[in-house]
Amino acid sequence: MFGIALVKESHKCVNSEGYDSGLFVCSPDKGLVCYGWGLNPQYIDNEWHPGWATWCIAYTTEPLGCQRALKTFDQIRYPERSRDIYIQANTWGSSQGFKQHRDAASEKNVLREIDSCKDLGIDVLQIDDGWQGDDYESWRPIPPRYPNGWATVRDAAREAGVELGLWMAAMPPTLEDMERNVRDGDFVSLKLDFAVLKNRRQIDDLMHKTRTLVQKCNHALRVNWDLTEVCPRYGYFYAREFGCIYLENRKPVVPVRALYRPGTVLRDLWELSKYCNLLKFQGSVQNLEMVDHDLSDAGAYNQAYCTAIALMSSPLFFCETHFFKEPLRTEIRELLAVYKAVRNDLYQGMLFPIGHKPDGTQWTGFDCQSPDRKTGYLLLFREPWNTERRYTYTLPAVAGCSLRVTDLLRDVSWEASVSHAGELALVMESPCDWRFLSYACV
Repeated sequence: MFGIALVKESHKCVNSEGYDSGLFVCSPDKGLVCYGWGLNPQYIDNEWHPGWATWCIAYTTEPLGCQRALKTFDQIRYPERSRDIYIQANTWGSSQGFKQHRDAASEKNVLREIDSCKDLGIDVLQIDDGWQGDDYESWRPIPPRYPNGWATVRDAAREAGVELGLWMAAMPPTLEDMERNVRDGDFVSLKLDFAVLKNRRQIDDLMHKTRTLVQKCNHALRVNWDLTEVCPRYGYFYAREFGCIYLENRKPVVPVRALYRPGTVLRDLWELSKYCNLLKFQGSVQNLEMVDHDLSDAGAYNQAYCTAIALMSSPLFFCETHFFKEPLRTEIRELLAVYKAVRNDLYQGMLFPIGHKPDGTQWTGFDCQSPDRKTGYLLLFREPWNTERRYTYTLPAVAGCSLRVTDLLRDVSWEASVSHAGELALVMESPCDWRFLSYACV
């Protein structure tokens, strides 16, 4: 049996409108019709203009057939490069007030964060809003926060072996504004925020500016598209050739609508991994000791669990990492070292959600299958309010196989049999526990 999946590249999201992004309609008289192609009549002239590409993706109805076809398309359309593989921290996510947010982006704090990132094994530190001042009128590092421009933090980062990223508004900064800062600060990533893409001209102008900038940087620069507002921005199937999606704000206290709840982050990543290559989306890690436990259920979790949630995405510490105390730093350091030893394999694989949709009471997780489908990695969670010590996952790709399973953190291996229905039983004695495993058919 076979099926057809349709994917339209556009900047529409489920929580925001898009420009002429249309819809798919199946009608008795016309069959399947695609509406909205991204170029309304007023923009048609003698020049070439891009529209919304629509793809027809054939798949078999074997287990995971549709998901596999969608993700094969995703990996071909938006391939990963070595420059896409990194752990990132960001200066914005620990603060509460207007001024505190921006002071966190000052040279003094960034130097502290560079040392912290080096210690933890974080690859990239992104300087968020505030380096340009408390408004958005100038796109240069202001002297009160950066007396020597970018030179001091740039040199400190080079010495520490930590790369730097930068937050900027997507519009109105010019190409020259972006190019100057990237060059002077030696930045390897840009988080582009504040985009409002209501018409074709705004979309094309931003994409042209971004493409030109990436070309000028010899394709070494990556873009984190900030998707957090409800105004028309970038979408899930658009512009990811430039980098990855910054998916959501998850703050420790305010605003309440963006409060960090570990189970919500896990649920969002699990749901997204059904349809997209999750490795091109940033999954947030927050400092649990700073989260308001009166407003969030974060107190039911532990820091290692919450860090692990992000490992099958592009991990993002959306917090000032120097606030982590020992022994949490030791936990994070050891976990990231194990992750970095296998992450190149993860980026070669294909990721699928397994178990149940996270809601706080489930066994859930991810299966990252290698291209030959005979080896892979499992990231498994027993949620805090789950009452069952034993659970059977379904792994159809290795049905009927004998596996060599290794617990990557505990360095313990064992043999396990997968039934012909793809069933693999596992035990975790305590709730709010998790495992990071590798497996290979033997």
